Amino acid sequence: MALLLRAAAHLIPWHAAAPFVIADRPTHTMGERILLGQQLPINCADEPALQLLPGVGPSLAHRIVLDRTTHGAFHTLADFDRVRGIGPKTLDRLRPWVSAEKCHDGA
Repeated sequence: MALLLRAAAHLIPWHAAAPFVIADRPTHTMGERILLGQQLPINCADEPALQLLPGVGPSLAHRIVLDRTTHGAFHTLADFDRVRGIGPKTLDRLRPWVSAEKCHDGA
């Protein structure tokens, strides 16, 4: 597993490599979570981490973070479609890669 992560390290942008915490315990970095097939928590992810998702570029990542800041956390993945640019097809494409779990600070 470590060899796979080292081999794929060049695929993870340096700014997405900062560890984050869920439920007051350290976990893998957001980039490592995606490489390991784990879901990215959309309520915790910053713009660089969101850009690791398929079809999410800088503008969509910015709109996701802006919406979350303005309207609060996404309680379910269905809430994710309130972001301009995320319709049923995009939501279906992202569903395997994201979760609406809460952040350690209760977001």
